Amino acid sequence: MKLLWLYSLYLAGIIAGSNFEISWLVLPASLLPLPLVCFKRARKVALWGSLSLLLLIAGLASSSPHAIGAGLEVLAWYNNSGIVTINATIDRDIEIRDSSQHLHLDCSQVSSQGVNRSTTGHLLVYTSRYPEYKYGDELLITGKLEKPPVFKNEITGEVEFDYASYLANQGILSIMVYPEIQVISANNSNFFLSGLYDIKQKLAFSIERALPEPSSSLVCGILLGQRYKIHQDIQDDFSRTGAFHLLAISGLHLGIIATMTLSLGRAVLGRQGYIYIFLALTAIWLYAIVSGSGAPVIRAAVMASIFLLAELAGRQKSALPALALAASIMVAIDPKIINTTSFQMSFSAMAGIMLFYSSIRSWGQKILSRLFGEKRKLPALAGLIIDSLSASLAATIFVLPLTLHYFGIFSPLGPLVTLLLMPALIPIIAISMPVAVLGLFWPTGAMALGWLCWVFSKYTLVVTEWFSGWDSSYAENITFSGFLVIVYYSGMLAAYLVAMIWKRTKKHPVANHQMETG
Repeated sequence: MKLLWLYSLYLAGIIAGSNFEISWLVLPASLLPLPLVCFKRARKVALWGSLSLLLLIAGLASSSPHAIGAGLEVLAWYNNSGIVTINATIDRDIEIRDSSQHLHLDCSQVSSQGVNRSTTGHLLVYTSRYPEYKYGDELLITGKLEKPPVFKNEITGEVEFDYASYLANQGILSIMVYPEIQVISANNSNFFLSGLYDIKQKLAFSIERALPEPSSSLVCGILLGQRYKIHQDIQDDFSRTGAFHLLAISGLHLGIIATMTLSLGRAVLGRQGYIYIFLALTAIWLYAIVSGSGAPVIRAAVMASIFLLAELAGRQKSALPALALAASIMVAIDPKIINTTSFQMSFSAMAGIMLFYSSIRSWGQKILSRLFGEKRKLPALAGLIIDSLSASLAATIFVLPLTLHYFGIFSPLGPLVTLLLMPALIPIIAISMPVAVLGLFWPTGAMALGWLCWVFSKYTLVVTEWFSGWDSSYAENITFSGFLVIVYYSGMLAAYLVAMIWKRTKKHPVANHQMETG
């Protein structure tokens, strides 16, 4: 818990430091408690106080605006300032829609009013579906830079979606809509990522050829992370039923997959040799690679791997400090990710699984044991359902305040809908992967196998559509402030600590009685 306290202080410093400037020159302030080491009784407090201040100030200084730099703001300086010409390179997988493409660009030079200047920053460009562009293409783009919009209700004026903040969390402060584009050169990219993105597009085309709509777009979203292909009304159904997390490849998603693979591996292979853990690790990283190996996916896979490695070492209690350490390292490398929704939800989901999964699973097993009888062994399918639901509930409990804060939607049916959909999620992933690969060589065979995948995807669509039609299935436009998020997590942590103390007291009643009377 001491290590967890130190990591938490560093992360708290980074969160606070992003809101105001502080210099590294303040770092010597961490030495203020050290004179207390002269007093024997205060020595320990002085050392811990100094170390705590050191990490807090380090977090504050490393994430303050001047420390991160103003490079991203340089490009934004030209927002709404007329026509500019930008030299930039496509640095991410291209989002291909029905009639348009979304290009994510890393900018190197900007020309305004005849003056050329070097710049750094990221730009999102909306352009027509054709001609097609590829990751690594160097482009010369001429158009008007604009600040991303904030969408408000026309009647009430309330903010419905802060698109500007959403993109800012990805380091994007400027957009261009249908500019003039000229390709300067191609293949200026990372060879591995370029090949990966190319394979991903081919797999997506293979799925689209093997499955009818809207099942094909749903499967592309779940398997390949191409959520933008899923029709908006379907995404709304998932949101209203509290099951949207099943479409997002995050710590929650990978955590559920990890626990389900663990449970399935234990049931089929047993615990001998820990093969079931290596199977789960393989499933997570294979899934992360196939889905595109984006930074949020890799971060989620690392967090899920920590959970599995703690299981392998038999030190589940050490998983949370290890998770905090991994998060601290990621944030130290790139302080801006602390403000991204994907990072926060991945960390919260995995923390929830690490803290509450075992307890919820134990309660579920006790309930089923009473139903089936204490002496009867639980069916393997029942155990799999308990494990998947326990992971889903544990993750959902911890992700809930962030969902309310960022999306303003709450569904009391979320756990039930998740329970109904989880049995279909693994078959969709397990079947769609060979369908996608088979479609590259034998489209007819992929279509034949695809019908089995269609059954599970159709079931998923029917369930979400049916529950989203309930009048009381969800509440939207909920205001859940950042302060309430902090209060929620503080309450959950306090509840966990109380439960741990109560469990220790229950295990060692004699020792505790002697301490009280002695």
